[in-house]
Amino acid sequence: MWGHPSHLGLARHVQQGYFPGPRLVTTSPIIDGSNTNGETLHPGSRLLTDPETAHGLVAAYAARSYQQIKVYSQLALPVLQARPRACEQFGLRMTGHCPSHVTFEEAIAAGMTCFEYLTAIENGHLLQGVTPLPFWPSPLAAYRHRLALIDYEAIRRLAGSMAGAQIWNCPTMVVFQPRAIAPAELMQSPWLAYQSLTQQKRWLRAMQRTEQAEEWLDIGRGLHEMHLRIVSILHEEGAPLLLGTDTPNPFVSQGFSLHQELEHFVEAGCSPYEALSCGTREAARFLGEEAQ
Repeated sequence: MWGHPSHLGLARHVQQGYFPGPRLVTTSPIIDGSNTNGETLHPGSRLLTDPETAHGLVAAYAARSYQQIKVYSQLALPVLQARPRACEQFGLRMTGHCPSHVTFEEAIAAGMTCFEYLTAIENGHLLQGVTPLPFWPSPLAAYRHRLALIDYEAIRRLAGSMAGAQIWNCPTMVVFQPRAIAPAELMQSPWLAYQSLTQQKRWLRAMQRTEQAEEWLDIGRGLHEMHLRIVSILHEEGAPLLLGTDTPNPFVSQGFSLHQELEHFVEAGCSPYEALSCGTREAARFLGEEAQ
């Protein structure tokens, strides 16, 4: 979900039999809008602020054999809306984050067909039509506001429309779960034996909070419960789901995290068979490869 030329080279080497490996399906590099400093959220992402240049960028990524176009959180709606025709022309899906100031409905209308993390699903889906508080300057207040006012009936209506249009979600609940666990407890995981000491220290720094630690843990628990409930609604309404982990985010351990996510799917109401299908049969259906 964060494509790089090295992924294309690796995929070719596997395909040509130079060494054994899985067949890789990769998105383009992340395409993002700008913050107030004119920068993308992550260094190395492709900055796109001019709708007029969207078609050329998609064409360039299609020519290099990327299979999907990855969009990100800071994109403006007009830029997002400029890409569907190009994606359709080159046969590429537009996937990724729903941008922070866009609703899922607007993103779907702009051509997005798969969403990662349920990012920004609160937009347009708070009680009484309230607008979510911005994350800056008080992210704690913004999270509390969203958790308190999320309108699950509005989410159910969205889920029904996504089911009808076969719009996909890869909720990746496992990436948020560590936020609900104290860092000292996270460091007791036996799976850390498979991580380098450098990685362990990096993960611990990312999760430690010197101020309002208990309040952040409470937010983490609330987010996990919210995501479980939303995935339950998506499943009940028949909206298609995919299994993902986004390792190596902090304390998302390669391999083990996939089993954790399977457990989350079952906790959200999927049968074990349905959960397994989200990472096997449904993945093939998403790629249009059921026959293979």
